[in-house]
Amino acid sequence: MQTSLALKQKIRDAFERVEEEQTILFFMLSDWVYILLIPESYHYSEHETKQIAKEIQQNILPGKHPSNRFQILTWQEIIHQNQHLHPAYSGWRATHSTQVIFFAKEDSLGPASESLWLGQEIETTVKSHKAKVNQRLKLLQSLKNILPTGISWEPALESALFSRRMISEWSEPLREVDWQYLGKPVQISLRSLGFQKAWPGALIQQHRKSVWAVECAFEDSLRPIVGDSAQLFEHYWRESKRQMGVRKFDCVVYLHEDRDLFAAVLVGDQIASIAAFPELVVGAIKPFRPDIDQVRVVSFCEDSILIVDPKTPESLIKDLKHKADILVHDQSADGVDALEYDALLELPEHPCGNFAWRDIPGPYFDLVEAAGEAKSALPPGRSEYLRGLSYELIQNWPKAVEMFRVAYRYNFGDGDINHALGRALIETGQFEEAISFLEKAMRLLPDDPDIANGLGIAHLECGHQDVAIIALEKAVALSPDDAQFLSNLGRCYFSSKRFKEAESVLQKALTFSPNFSEAHATLAQIRWRLGDLPTARKHARKAFAANPGSQYTQDLLWALTVDER
Repeated sequence: MQTSLALKQKIRDAFERVEEEQTILFFMLSDWVYILLIPESYHYSEHETKQIAKEIQQNILPGKHPSNRFQILTWQEIIHQNQHLHPAYSGWRATHSTQVIFFAKEDSLGPASESLWLGQEIETTVKSHKAKVNQRLKLLQSLKNILPTGISWEPALESALFSRRMISEWSEPLREVDWQYLGKPVQISLRSLGFQKAWPGALIQQHRKSVWAVECAFEDSLRPIVGDSAQLFEHYWRESKRQMGVRKFDCVVYLHEDRDLFAAVLVGDQIASIAAFPELVVGAIKPFRPDIDQVRVVSFCEDSILIVDPKTPESLIKDLKHKADILVHDQSADGVDALEYDALLELPEHPCGNFAWRDIPGPYFDLVEAAGEAKSALPPGRSEYLRGLSYELIQNWPKAVEMFRVAYRYNFGDGDINHALGRALIETGQFEEAISFLEKAMRLLPDDPDIANGLGIAHLECGHQDVAIIALEKAVALSPDDAQFLSNLGRCYFSSKRFKEAESVLQKALTFSPNFSEAHATLAQIRWRLGDLPTARKHARKAFAANPGSQYTQDLLWALTVDER
């Protein structure tokens, strides 16, 4: 059997090899766990890495171990489950820019997380757990003596264990009314001073011109917890820290162009609250800057936060605040409450929280500024057209349609505006309406291949294959080396069962873009239809490898591999 030192050394060596050679590694660490490591150079998102892990779990491991099932265990799950323990060594705790996924045997899943965190074999962890059972039973008996009737003991036990305090110390700040919050999501939120007026009696702690508020989630809405005890506030601060790993944030992110001076704007519902815990701040910026150890955190409202290098000049802070204001205005239909928060944070190695990011490109702000200036300098409708382009840039298609419609009412004879409205309508699924605008744009700008391509897509989605082919053939004739146009034409030929012509143009698309996911996916469909399953699977795997985040490529790969077998 491997010793703990041997397992730790294998993990360390694997990380060092991946970082040095920038190559993907997948191998058995021990007889109960596999490891997958993906280096930064592959530029895979966390979502894409998880999709690759599912492919391994469903298609590779069953062949190697037909009598055992393996479950995916992410690095973030390991961190969340073991915050109370020190890792075996710090070298692989942060994982830096390398992404890591473990696959643990189902019958070993319980102790697997702790074993990997401590770098020891399962048997050692199980023995340790047995020794802890008696301690937990004694603690549970003490808990049951003080828990009110009807209160579940499981969350109370976890909370008491996390606090690392005696039961009497842990329970002292709690009053009868507070037991109701055990087991429910508790969080610390950064709020404006107006929060105290809106919720008198709420449990808060003032920080300059803002407040930290304790809130509990009830049926998808937050409700402040009432209280005025500093000891009670500290209790819930610890509870929020215990639960921070499961908090979810959906936000848009703008990164300052200067890579030597890290500066980011994050905008999303309650995103400023991540300032409560440095681990959440690390979780927010880890994909963009995994090596930074100190940041300045600045917030002007509950829904925006600046995370910057401490050396960032005030002039840049001012500019970033202006960009944050633009994003907040665009992202939120409601007004926002102003606050002031400014602090230096030392960042820990490991991240927490679940973040969904959408990148905001720099030209977006240029278009917003140009749209504002155009209100007085350009003819009517031009400002709305530029604003529509800004929404298009961040793929906010409903707002883009709204702006382009206004621009069209002022400039119904403008080819660019007709084209813009048509392509935005395609993105919102309004294909029939899009056709009329794109046909008009085609008459006004007959040599524009993008218009011909858009018109072909709209007709194809409406089932007008013959008309779609004419438009898409024109797009290809105007721009013969565009892989997207060729792929769209191939898809159109395929829908018309013109398989040979479809294969020809799709293969041509791949000569210009060998990893083009859409072309591989359509070729997979064609070869599948023709009964050539090996080639169909090959193209399906290439489509998935190029775009693992696509539901279409996931379903196609599944249909051609798992379901087929």
